[in-house]
Amino acid sequence: MKKLLLSASFLILACTTPNDPDIADETGTKTGNAMCLNLYTALRKEAQNACIYLIPYNFNPVTDDTSSLISNITDSSGYVKITDIPVDTYNIECISENKNTKAFIPNVFIDSASEEHVIDTLFSTFNVYGYVEQQDWLIVESDAFIKGTRYMSSIDNTGLYNINELPRGDYLIDVEVYNLTLIDAPDTQSNTTVINKDSLYIPESVNYSYEDSEIDTIIVDTIKIRNIFN
Repeated sequence: MKKLLLSASFLILACTTPNDPDIADETGTKTGNAMCLNLYTALRKEAQNACIYLIPYNFNPVTDDTSSLISNITDSSGYVKITDIPVDTYNIECISENKNTKAFIPNVFIDSASEEHVIDTLFSTFNVYGYVEQQDWLIVESDAFIKGTRYMSSIDNTGLYNINELPRGDYLIDVEVYNLTLIDAPDTQSNTTVINKDSLYIPESVNYSYEDSEIDTIIVDTIKIRNIFN
């Protein structure tokens, strides 16, 4: 894998726009916690009509419903305020109006008592492709995905996957296994070996930085099967 240094940065500050006081519902749970975002283009102009997604940190795009994600649109000044956000840690994805530039802001914690103010810039995207290790004695039906994002890819019968138009950032590419069949285990093992499909593969990292803007595709190291016969 071509190892690249991440230089895209973001800033989280106290929100300067006052928010209505938190309102307790009948159970005493607070609502009204918010995230404010100012978004810019690479030319430092306001990024208007950009789509903003709040994606829970543990979101799995293979098994979870993307239609349930909180989203909104920036105004003519590149500003958006999203309220009534459930307490959680979120990754924020920003997509320009013409969809050819994006930004990705990881690990923004939204609590029940305050607002967060995020500032970021849209840049060009990149593509990744690689292989998932295959074994003659094991048939695996699976998809590649990145936790905490909307990005996933099918895996063909050679183990190849492609994930396209990623915002710049650091990611772990994982494998969601939904079916596996043990055909003929190695001679030292029984064909009745129990395999935990949820931890079958070792995630592989990939990152892309601002300085390496001429690169639009990264080849990721093969995602390996764990030594399941230890």
